[in-house]
Amino acid sequence: MSSPRYIFDIDGTLVPTQHVDNDCYWQAVHQVFGTAAETLDLHGFEHVSDSGIFAEWCARTLQRPATAAEQEAVRNSFLQLLKAAYAVEPASFQPLPGAADFLQSQPPGRLALATGGWRHTARFKLHCAGLDRFKLPLSCSDDAMARTDIMRQAEQRLESGPTPIYFGDGLWDLAAARSLGWGFVGIAHGPQADALRAAGARLVAADFCQLTGQELNPITTAIKDS
Repeated sequence: MSSPRYIFDIDGTLVPTQHVDNDCYWQAVHQVFGTAAETLDLHGFEHVSDSGIFAEWCARTLQRPATAAEQEAVRNSFLQLLKAAYAVEPASFQPLPGAADFLQSQPPGRLALATGGWRHTARFKLHCAGLDRFKLPLSCSDDAMARTDIMRQAEQRLESGPTPIYFGDGLWDLAAARSLGWGFVGIAHGPQADALRAAGARLVAADFCQLTGQELNPITTAIKDS
């Protein structure tokens, strides 16, 4: 039997950066446009990706698209804010328990990354976490707005094989995996884990420790109907 193909979200899935990432993102947006500081609920956006959120926010708030210079300013500010956050709170940029071991245990050509983040900030977080050493193919918000499109691009960068399994922490991750007919593993704890289970996720783990070393077939069987 061909080895499973795994595709991973980054924020909240491989590294616990989801909250600092969201805070820095909106801080950058408000800095550039001089708007009132506010961190918005991502569930209110059609495409939960950096480019999708930014385009929709500009349409709602500015009633126009951002200029290329404005977008570049936001991107630059976002990265600088993340760097400042890392200097203060490096623990938020460390990989989740077992994540590196799980990636190391899989055969080459079967793993890829599909994140809603922009490429430059995704690579920074992977570097801080020490996960850039795996040199996994990365699809991101620079490639497409819709998460499903980002995930499809990631699949194209894998060797051929069975339907991919997507590892994610958000309800939008589960919805995208379902839309594509993929398997899904939730990486979450507390209320977020409860929300994923309530939405029908068959397998939700707090981190990768309980997945590392398991036989792959039971994981696939457990999530095939997700």
